[in-house]
Amino acid sequence: MNSMPKAQYEKKVLCMSLPYRLQAAALRVKPGQREQALALLARARVPRPQRILHPMRRRAERYAEWCRQKGLRLAALAGYEPDEHGSGFRGDYWTIQVLDFQPPWKTAAPPYHDMGGDGMALIAVTRTRNYAKSWAYGPSRATAYFIVGRNEVGTYFAHPVADSKSLADALAWMWQGFDVVERQGDIAIVHGGRSGYIPPLPKGHRLTENGIEHDTHATLRLPRKGERIVVARRSRPFTRGTRD
Repeated sequence: MNSMPKAQYEKKVLCMSLPYRLQAAALRVKPGQREQALALLARARVPRPQRILHPMRRRAERYAEWCRQKGLRLAALAGYEPDEHGSGFRGDYWTIQVLDFQPPWKTAAPPYHDMGGDGMALIAVTRTRNYAKSWAYGPSRATAYFIVGRNEVGTYFAHPVADSKSLADALAWMWQGFDVVERQGDIAIVHGGRSGYIPPLPKGHRLTENGIEHDTHATLRLPRKGERIVVARRSRPFTRGTRD
């Protein structure tokens, strides 16, 4: 088995620490040209080694960043975009935080019942109101929570919900804790409660012999024994303002 001479081996190891564009030049340095080798090392400017993370941890960080970007995209399509002016001026400023995002291969199943195929996210929209400079108490902040996503007809929505930590908690509050069987927009057939009960329907829904019809949604069947209709709850978020 042929072995590499020690000087040649050390030279090769040294070249591996150089940028790619300098490796070829370093390999041409002869053993007696020490000054030229030191000059190449000075030009290399090798950066400090980065923090080495466990492969699963790197994967989790990439997935979390991907979920955040997807949630911000849904929020922008639903009409909420963060204000980039900062908080150093007078007026109202809006910021968005993605609290939870679930990809479409998860939201198609219960408890999400997403029929838009673009995933769902829970976002927190914070309004920061800056007053005059003479105001001694600083800016005031108010936060509203929304479920954002795409419905079955292809339009994006932002449904206001109560203060929640996850998308599943927000949906449980929205459907009053019932297990959803089938959904049509803001109404759903659920298990439990008063059997066959149909509350007053939101605008656009019509009760017929065939079921509950809507101009843009598929017809929802009537509840069977042990089932009832539930209308999704909506919170009352703050009214969006404009900058002064």
